[in-house]
Amino acid sequence: MSSFENILAEQRPWDALIVGAGPAGSVSAALLAEAGWRVLLVEKSAWPREKVCGGCLNAGAIALLKSHGLAAAMNRSQSIERAIWRCGSQNIEVRVPGVAMCRMQFDAALVQSAIERGCAFLPATGTHLLPRLDSNYRTVELTHAGVTCSIRTKIVLACDGISGTLLKNEPWTKWHVGRNAWIGVAATQVMEHDFVSEAIHMHIGSGGYVGIVNLPDGRIHLAAALDPRACRQNHTAAALIQDILKSCRVNWTDLADTHLQGTPTLTRQRTCVANDRVLVVGDACGYIEPFTGEGMAWAIRGAIAVADMLIAADGWADDMPLRWEQVYRSQIQRRQRWCRMLRPLVHYPAVARCGIAAASWLPQIGNFLAGRINESNAIASAHLSRASG
Repeated sequence: MSSFENILAEQRPWDALIVGAGPAGSVSAALLAEAGWRVLLVEKSAWPREKVCGGCLNAGAIALLKSHGLAAAMNRSQSIERAIWRCGSQNIEVRVPGVAMCRMQFDAALVQSAIERGCAFLPATGTHLLPRLDSNYRTVELTHAGVTCSIRTKIVLACDGISGTLLKNEPWTKWHVGRNAWIGVAATQVMEHDFVSEAIHMHIGSGGYVGIVNLPDGRIHLAAALDPRACRQNHTAAALIQDILKSCRVNWTDLADTHLQGTPTLTRQRTCVANDRVLVVGDACGYIEPFTGEGMAWAIRGAIAVADMLIAADGWADDMPLRWEQVYRSQIQRRQRWCRMLRPLVHYPAVARCGIAAASWLPQIGNFLAGRINESNAIASAHLSRASG
């Protein structure tokens, strides 16, 4: 029998259905399965799949994965020691410890960890959340290879990202998209280059910023946040990226034939992140433009927080929506404020040049901000100390 046929044969309700196999979904699935929950993880895409992402993990995320036994997911990664910011002819280096990896390989490794802990996994499967009719369960339709079945679950975790559709018909939550929000694009390719391997190279120009890292297999990974209006003026995202890199004195192979994956507008927030036996986790809650690996760190932190809360409560409780709203705001949104505050620095080259000049004159400024965004030094050490204790 196939995995989907096995799910069809299951009659018992699941303890948790998790939609979306990115870091938020796979980490929460691994932790809940390890605690003895019957967990079904569903992913709409064929597996493995690539995602638009900067491809970096910061120090805080690394510490969290290690402390929860998920360090193996980072086995195929490139060490990062610093970030090099460029705007025009100006540049500055700040200490940013972390790793870079292929997102496809990283996600696949996390899902494998969840499977090894007892989680069932269904890729290439669509989901449709039905209206709630039972106070104890939610019913979800699963569609795979043209076959549809319905399952019941005590709890649904919506981890399907900013482009997910699981909650589109739920009246209690909608997206609030930021004014003048930018889009994300990414690509991975093989090419000759002179980029330092142990660094994130950030390039700020008119209409966007572009990050570049080396991957362990020798490829280059590029991720950019771009103003949609500037993309239209330059006719394509590739042309705008080329202009940004050129303004930063970077010689780059023509990107015209490079396959760029894109995202919807990045800066957005859910009006509500919990209700009716559904908890929203990771990017599906909201997103702020990240700089050096913060996006996956927020997702991993949210996954651990929601799993800890559910395990401690031993299932659903009437006050769970309120509790999750409070946890999300205190543990995730509070950490996003640094990226929110620094958005003008990367949205406006004139502001970026002033910031680089100030940080060059007083290096403590750059190191302080990098440490707060990266969750490095004291924060990461505290997680590691708890894990070893």
